[in-house]
Amino acid sequence: MAGLFEQRDVPADLSALLFAIYFAAATSLLFINEGDFLGGQKHETLQKYQRGLEVSLYNSSFLDSPTMTSLQAMAIYVRCRRFHSSGRSNWVLNGMTIYAAQSIGLHRDGSNFNLPILECELRRRLWWYITTAEKRVAEDHGLVGGFETISNTKLPLNLDDSDLSPQLETPPVPKESWTEMTMFLITAEASKIFARIHRVSLQSQHGRDVHDESRKLVADLDARLSKTYLRYCDQNVPIQKATFLLGRILLCKAKALVHIQSLNGLSAEQSANHIDEETLSYACEGLECWSEMLTDEVLKSYSWLSSTFTPYHFLTYALWHLCICPKTPGVERAWNAIHTCFDLTERNAGWREPDPHWAVLCRLRQKALAIRRSCLGPKAGEELPCQDSLDQAGLPDTGPDIDIGDNSMPWDLDPLAFFDWASFAPTF
Repeated sequence: MAGLFEQRDVPADLSALLFAIYFAAATSLLFINEGDFLGGQKHETLQKYQRGLEVSLYNSSFLDSPTMTSLQAMAIYVRCRRFHSSGRSNWVLNGMTIYAAQSIGLHRDGSNFNLPILECELRRRLWWYITTAEKRVAEDHGLVGGFETISNTKLPLNLDDSDLSPQLETPPVPKESWTEMTMFLITAEASKIFARIHRVSLQSQHGRDVHDESRKLVADLDARLSKTYLRYCDQNVPIQKATFLLGRILLCKAKALVHIQSLNGLSAEQSANHIDEETLSYACEGLECWSEMLTDEVLKSYSWLSSTFTPYHFLTYALWHLCICPKTPGVERAWNAIHTCFDLTERNAGWREPDPHWAVLCRLRQKALAIRRSCLGPKAGEELPCQDSLDQAGLPDTGPDIDIGDNSMPWDLDPLAFFDWASFAPTF
């Protein structure tokens, strides 16, 4: 073990990047063939690479003197670490990485400093990779992430790696085709729009009607993704099919989020009168696309990463909708999508142990199932689990004070990202 860290001819920050790559490779292989992975030495192998990364970062003085290379190592590591744990440490580590990136100016576009074209692109890619990851990790804890207001870093260009070189004197023209950056750029474009929707929603809290503005933002996103990226996805190619599904998920999420945020500030009675079948349809489509990313055999190589992105918004809205309107026209589609999502998420039960948000969704599903059972009656021809059996099914404990069905919900979910539960709880 000692010899593993004694790479005297390798700079410490490069050593950290190598260990991050080892950790990422081991993580992706675990999902495909966990039983035979390295002779069953799963935990030992991951701990070895993690320890190598930690020692290398320490030797590189990462906190005091971060570099592009050491930041790349942290970005890869934090993204892959979510596969093994959904705890708050991921959010904290990603925040630390963002502040380290700020300390070397990645939040400022490299063109402001007349940096070489290649360096500008590398800086853009790294900054947006870190900040988009921060938003997704924040959602694990019901929070809204975002560092857009402190940054003027441009999005990377839609180019293949081979289109860039140190000799470039003028920026290349973005390609109107599929590239190695297309999948990431779809995520980054959506991330920008989500941030703008959140900022617009803040204005609605001061009495301004901003829902038309939010819907326009989503319509613009739909048009841009469809025209610039999704039209070039060949669904016979696995990575491009995964990109197409991801684009559909993000568009459905944006459309559902606009309606969810329009409900904030309404009373329980008012919100119940704003049931929207179109939003339920978006939630169902998003859940179905997410499930396909995890179950399609041709996408198996990417399913380890897809499994870390739990569709909170879709599940939250669909279950709330089913609690309020259990006989909604899309009820069968909704329940099929919800059950599939829960089954896929809970295949690895240990991943969700520290996640109180998931525990709340489990209880919300219990409530929706109980309402469905009471509406269908004993002669409906469908066996639904009773409340007692659900309570004994090993679901995460939400704590003694959390009870979906009254107003005492002392957990803090940001109303810009999710429902204002203090107002909506009486409708459950």
